[in-house]
Amino acid sequence: MILFNALLFNGLWFGLILQGNAFIPFALLGLALHIFLVNYRLFEIKTLLIVALIGLFTDAMLTVVGVFQFDHTPYWLILLWLAFASTINHSLGWIGKWKYTPYLCGFGAPFSYFAAHRFGAVGFGFSASVTYAILTAVWIGLFLVFTFVTTSTRFTYVSRHHPVH
Repeated sequence: MILFNALLFNGLWFGLILQGNAFIPFALLGLALHIFLVNYRLFEIKTLLIVALIGLFTDAMLTVVGVFQFDHTPYWLILLWLAFASTINHSLGWIGKWKYTPYLCGFGAPFSYFAAHRFGAVGFGFSASVTYAILTAVWIGLFLVFTFVTTSTRFTYVSRHHPVH
């Protein structure tokens, strides 16, 4: 499941970045397949929604303050955030296992925005160095929040459905 999840996310990322809103139906199919294949569907859906809403709010704020610029309304971002959220408990499930990993990942995550910028999916309102600094700080915070969210929701799910006697 980990390898499939990583491949699915990367396929959805490229499709959404390169095709934008036109790729939404294919992304929906990919996410439906992901949900079909996971063991704990309700837990997974809850995680997808929480992580995606946090991410969408963050991207909206970054757009409002001028970090991101879009030519058209990027409805595809909703699917991109859901696709990213699908990795949290699977191909990126290792992130919360070492306390420094969210910080290290925070430095790498902005590169996906720079790739999207190179493909023309997003514009930047600031220089590359300022944008990178902002996105690094934001993503360190996001990875810390996502680690907390997934750890707490996983604990809640496991304690309710698999109580220790």
